[in-house]
Amino acid sequence: MSTMKLITIEEHTMHAAVAKASAARTAAVSPGFGASYAPASGLPYSPSAEVLEDLDEGRLAAMDAEDIDMQVLSNLTTQYLPADVAPELVRDVNDRLAAACKRHPDRFAAFASLPTTAAEHAPGELRRAVEELGFVGTLIHGRTDDEFLSAERFDPILRTAAELRVPIYLHPAPPTRVTAADNYEAGLDEVVATRFATAGWGWHNESGIHFVHLVLSGVFDRYPELQESPPPRPPRPRRRPRSNAHWPRCRPPHSRTPCTSWGRSSALSATTDQPSPPSGPFRRPPAPKRRPPNSS
Repeated sequence: MSTMKLITIEEHTMHAAVAKASAARTAAVSPGFGASYAPASGLPYSPSAEVLEDLDEGRLAAMDAEDIDMQVLSNLTTQYLPADVAPELVRDVNDRLAAACKRHPDRFAAFASLPTTAAEHAPGELRRAVEELGFVGTLIHGRTDDEFLSAERFDPILRTAAELRVPIYLHPAPPTRVTAADNYEAGLDEVVATRFATAGWGWHNESGIHFVHLVLSGVFDRYPELQESPPPRPPRPRRRPRSNAHWPRCRPPHSRTPCTSWGRSSALSATTDQPSPPSGPFRRPPAPKRRPPNSS
């Protein structure tokens, strides 16, 4: 009898040079992130740089402890790289992940990082990562320069992903500073506001909005083969008939396909109900407590 494999797809790595080069933009987008996700916060915290950089024994041991058969690796903060260094650093990131996959082919696969701040270089890097390195798609962390993926400058990325028939995993990222200040801060304590804007609510809300932008802008009309993975635990519209009535048609005028149906048909499911640390490795949820037998 075959045993089902456990493959986890939101498994981040860190590249020291990328972290250093993107630090200024990362701090500008989410000023309180470092303190809010430090172990001293007393809340679930991000793994250390040493844990995230490990692509060998330490990571494999952690996977074995959780009965994980395979991780799909992805690198952090590449969407915040300055445009002048992004192409070279992202190429190095992808080469590093490819080497890890080659060392452990039955344990690792990878999503490509893309130099979206230098968007003209991104389609070629995606094609190289998929066709030469064997990657299974790309993971993009939210907006780049506060722009959605539906912006014209990113259209070649969408077209290339559709041509290659590989998914774009739309990963949560902090909201823009304007959105954070208006919606998530407004007098709250910095730790509370940062958690509210990120893992507590904002990551998933903003990624859901991002995905709907792709639907309403007609991305899936232009590229019906495109596979886009919505964020984990996005706020889900419960009143689709109302959305269908009030959203303009995103397909050509002669089409009767509602926007909500079009989005569902092009989306890959990436939801989970398991509680987890903010951007860390998969952990199995604790076993449910058994109710004591009724003695009456």
